[in-house]
Amino acid sequence: MKKFANLNVDFRDKIVLLDVDGTLIGDSMVNFADDVLEKITEMKKLNIVYLCTNSSDKKRNVVVEENLGVKIINLVNKKPSKKIWQEIAAKHGEINSSKVIVIGDKFLTDGLFAKKICAKFIKVGRVTSGNERIYIKLFNIVDDFAYNIIKFISFKNGI
Repeated sequence: MKKFANLNVDFRDKIVLLDVDGTLIGDSMVNFADDVLEKITEMKKLNIVYLCTNSSDKKRNVVVEENLGVKIINLVNKKPSKKIWQEIAAKHGEINSSKVIVIGDKFLTDGLFAKKICAKFIKVGRVTSGNERIYIKLFNIVDDFAYNIIKFISFKNGI
């Protein structure tokens, strides 16, 4: 599975919702690799880009926004809540879901969020810091298991 920095940006005129932790940087980190910064700059030229995080660390979230030059959308609700979409819809009016892409490392948050808002989901390889808390590590194991089960069922049923 490709890491975020290695994705082909072969889409334009979309609203792209980017997960932060595990997708762009490891949990609790604030410094981004140069290739990640370049990929976000490339995406911003062709699309409207927002960050979408479940982190409640307000100081860190401000630093992340500043470092990337991208706004974090809706810090009150957490993925996979559909309420996050309300803030975007308020800014952009009614949006065809085919114009929305969610990029993230977790199926159970990012993927289900995309499903709830009828958007395309692109799952990327996870970025880790090596200092993830135990509950994050456990959630990642459960998430990978759930994603592989869904993939298997979809493949077996020809979906």
